[in-house]
Amino acid sequence: KNLISAVRLLKERLTDIRLILVGSERNVQRKIERLIKDYGLESHVLIRGFVSDEQLIYLYRHAVALVMPTQIGPTNIPPLEAMALGCPVIVSNKYAMPDQVGNAGLSCDPNSAEDIAACIEKVWSDEKLRQDMIQKGYERSKKWTANAFKKRFIKIIMDELDR
Repeated sequence: KNLISAVRLLKERLTDIRLILVGSERNVQRKIERLIKDYGLESHVLIRGFVSDEQLIYLYRHAVALVMPTQIGPTNIPPLEAMALGCPVIVSNKYAMPDQVGNAGLSCDPNSAEDIAACIEKVWSDEKLRQDMIQKGYERSKKWTANAFKKRFIKIIMDELDR
């Protein structure tokens, strides 16, 4: 809801802003569709639901940013995918999300449409910032390889066994 509200706040200043919502269509789609209509955002927000891997890659590579102001955590795969594909990321300031993206992304309060909008506007309006986020995202995503994950997982298990 706050992401949709953020687009509503921005639509006058960023007239070409577009939000594409992807993912599971469970339970809330009708509420989201109603909110989009109530806010007059039909030309600004598109609900795609589930998309194929190929479509997702295309979206990451052509998006101004992935905006994921999630209320759940602790971490999620989409920011890692986005960074690896050259897409700047804006994530929730909850749980480990800011640690996951580090200085390669921006974090926002998922309970504040104004804060989400401010982050979107920064990335949308500042090409230098976007390019910096893309480069840092490439670097950051290299940290999250399968081999690095395996080593970290083994270390956690060994540390626990030593207790």
